[in-house]
Amino acid sequence: MLSSVKAFTTGIIDYAGLFPPAGLSMEKAFLNYAAYRNHNDRWMLSRFVCPSARLSEIDKYADVLREGPPFRFAVLAGAARDVDSYLPAIKRTIDEMTGFYERHPGRVMPDVLETRLPAQAVKQKQFFAIRELLRGIEELFAASDLPAVQVYYEAPMDDNWADSWPRVVEAIALHNREIKNRDAYLGSAFKLRCGGVEAQQYPTPEQVAAAITWCRDARVKMKATAGLHHPLRHYNEEAGVTMHGFINVFGAAMLARYQNLSAETLQEVIADEMSQHFVFSENGLNWCGHQVSVADIAAAREAYITSFGCCSFDDPREDLAAMRLM
Repeated sequence: MLSSVKAFTTGIIDYAGLFPPAGLSMEKAFLNYAAYRNHNDRWMLSRFVCPSARLSEIDKYADVLREGPPFRFAVLAGAARDVDSYLPAIKRTIDEMTGFYERHPGRVMPDVLETRLPAQAVKQKQFFAIRELLRGIEELFAASDLPAVQVYYEAPMDDNWADSWPRVVEAIALHNREIKNRDAYLGSAFKLRCGGVEAQQYPTPEQVAAAITWCRDARVKMKATAGLHHPLRHYNEEAGVTMHGFINVFGAAMLARYQNLSAETLQEVIADEMSQHFVFSENGLNWCGHQVSVADIAAAREAYITSFGCCSFDDPREDLAAMRLM
């Protein structure tokens, strides 16, 4: 395998088999994940995505949890109706994470939390209200017995996105500079939704490019979720939508950081459906004359664009194999 492809795809998939369109049972999804950890392509695998309220369902697989290195989890926080119920919901989530961690000492690492910010806080255009929520979550983790946790914040995808998303990214960036207890809290990051069960959950190339640009300029880490089963952007007849590709999105993020491409050019990268435009080599990744080195790819994956949630571990690998990249 080319070193550029290996750097691009190492630990790129957070396995989300519990979620649509797979929608597997906990037994099937978790045992799939355990099996993937022994697969020849296990280096592509990152965390198991699980709602906090369902962590206790994994207790029955304690014998599986004892096999191999500790199991890593990206935990989804419980939903909150409004600002007032948000921190109490996060507190319940942290309690569920802590209980799980303590029931399986040394065998589980719930070190990522993903949460959707309440639309009320974002729509009110109260920058400081968002910062207070982030501070409140940091304090909750500082008071817990969990290992250091990274928190990814998703902003609502609505008509106000062009105003609200940069405000969330700005709040995250400022909060990261003010963290008081870095032993308990690794910091905040941005979560970009790239799809879902409804067509309106798929952002436009403009929205994806804007999110990448704002995170780049603010030096905010990001991850993606949903809709990125396949490497390249394409029209999905069954879903009736044009789906983003993970090579497009991650490649755009890398080019944004190391080639300083404009948002307009990034839209072209994200919308590009031509596989021949994305050239992997031993030197790096080249898109239409813009190149990032293998070292830059690895650095971007570590510090800037970390992973994407996907309900299939097979689809991305099979498509890469069909492109002769694996």
